[in-house]
Amino acid sequence: MPRVQIGRFFFALAVVVAIVITLGVTVKPTASPPPEPITRQIMRRKDRSKQPASTSEIAELRSKAHGQEKKNIRIREFKDMPLKVQAIRNLDSETWHKDLQIEVKNVGTKPIYSILAYLEFLDEKDKVPGNGVSAIILRYGERKYLDITVDGDPQDAHLNPGDTYVFTIEEKYKKGLAIRHERSPESFKHMEFRFNLISFGDRTGFEVGDPTDYRNVKKPSGDGKKHHAGKIRASPTSVPQDGCGSCGRYIIDLEPRHYCYDQYLDQFCDSDGSTTVSWAKCRDVRNVWWDCNGHGEDWCHSDEVFEAPYCPGYTPPSPTPTPSPSPSPTCDPATKPNNTNCFCDTSLVAVGIAPQWSCLCSYTDSLGIPALGIPANHVLNGGSQGSGGCPGFSANNGNDCCICTLNSSDCPEGTHLDNQVCNWRRPGRRRRRRRRRRWHRESADRVHARMHRLCLGSFCLL
Repeated sequence: MPRVQIGRFFFALAVVVAIVITLGVTVKPTASPPPEPITRQIMRRKDRSKQPASTSEIAELRSKAHGQEKKNIRIREFKDMPLKVQAIRNLDSETWHKDLQIEVKNVGTKPIYSILAYLEFLDEKDKVPGNGVSAIILRYGERKYLDITVDGDPQDAHLNPGDTYVFTIEEKYKKGLAIRHERSPESFKHMEFRFNLISFGDRTGFEVGDPTDYRNVKKPSGDGKKHHAGKIRASPTSVPQDGCGSCGRYIIDLEPRHYCYDQYLDQFCDSDGSTTVSWAKCRDVRNVWWDCNGHGEDWCHSDEVFEAPYCPGYTPPSPTPTPSPSPSPTCDPATKPNNTNCFCDTSLVAVGIAPQWSCLCSYTDSLGIPALGIPANHVLNGGSQGSGGCPGFSANNGNDCCICTLNSSDCPEGTHLDNQVCNWRRPGRRRRRRRRRRWHRESADRVHARMHRLCLGSFCLL
């Protein structure tokens, strides 16, 4: 075979092999990145410390990893709300179900004798029947003041304007919450805190976010009918009374109800029930599900009175007024040195330093070299914009940049002229001062103060 053909054969073979190798590399599946390792701690006996993790331990690790996501409590507010949530403490604690604290402050003008609030677990919404919610009840004050028509006794506990109170989780909820959180921590990431009732002890207050005034209401004797005790209310049903249609004139009953029985403790669980009165607004009732016996299941319920759009007389809640945004910190226009080369520097506001005017100007000297000038300060030195505003021995170039009128020959031997301060310097002093701070960004006020100190009477004073 001719030598030329042999060369062509081997060249073609090399090309084919290169294509095959390239295709093999191209179609090779890309390995997915390994999952992020879980680095949590599990308690073990010393003799098992080096054994691989078991299936149950891996499940526990994953559960703890999910639990690291921060919890969030949304505060439901309403117009003219007399209470403000001051602080929420220990929310991300491993034992939040024991040590959660919600501090509220009376920001109104009247004393508060009763507060009925709910902490709802929003991630559990789909796990409870009907239109109910998974929540716990937080309360302040004596139970009798759940009836807003009851006058307050100054001898009873109450919050005066400006006083604060810290809500904590009642003992009866703690065990059940601990079990449920350990079993399903992702179900307690999103919560809502809301005030259902606030009583001022003068027959006025707030019910479900609505202002209530019962001062002119006369309570009929015997008023107050028990609301289907022990019956689960999963959806609105017909309640024929006082033109409320499928709703009713509900309030929370002053006496606790025994809807649920704890067979382990051989006792009834106290729940909040509802009752009807003639003077209340048309509202509906839903179930608030909770764990009665501390075994980790929401199987008992209390009643919560709530505003429903299908109830006669329903009015949509007034939107909470959005507070006006705080004005951004800025410099005082009256102290602005000039309007040409100054701006308000707010870059250090975040670290507690107030905004300051920052001015900088430059010009081209007689040799055509750019040089820094002295920004004019009309506040300190007077003069109109574009003229004046300059310290002694300097003149405004028309752009509010002060140019030194001195020459190097005006200064003593062994010194040089510093145009930035329009005075002479000794080289050694300049080097020492450079070590202490940079001169090229001195503020205008500092420059002017130095000028007045150095240039009194003659331009070459020590």
